[in-house]
Amino acid sequence: EAAVEEAAEEAAEPEAMEVEEDAPLEDWTVKELKDECKTLGVSDKGKKAELIERIKEAKATVEDTTEAAVEEEAAVEEAAVEEAAVEEEAAVEAEPEAMEIEEDGPLEEWTVKELKEECKTLGVSDKGKKTELIERIKEARATPEEAAEEVIAEEEAVVEEAAVEEAAVEEAAVE
Repeated sequence: EAAVEEAAEEAAEPEAMEVEEDAPLEDWTVKELKDECKTLGVSDKGKKAELIERIKEAKATVEDTTEAAVEEEAAVEEAAVEEAAVEEEAAVEAEPEAMEIEEDGPLEEWTVKELKEECKTLGVSDKGKKTELIERIKEARATPEEAAEEVIAEEEAVVEEAAVEEAAVEEAAVE
């Protein structure tokens, strides 16, 4: 029976210890204070008031260190997020430049993806093999140029007709 009671007391002791850890340090026993000093890695020698002071200083240092570490971690994380955003923005900005440079090169050197994007830009079908896409792009690009040349030729013809008519009217007025 004595062994059972002793085991029960030992089992109850950690619970009492836990409850007391929530209590003010002044309510702790010298033994509990010394154990806490050992846990915190500070000297466990001295009177109760000295032990309490050491524990409070050690806990304040740990809290300050923890806060500083948390703040530093947050700052590092924030910097990483900002850096990632800047890199992403730079990648997005570099992408159109890359496309512009590639557009200057021969269509045969473009990727199928780039060719399909160009087809969409020109408003033509983006279906088919690479050679078909290249042909479509060339036709679409040539068509506006040919159309522009035709418009210019038509405008010149209209201007010439107007000049001829004007000359005819002037001649008629002179006669």
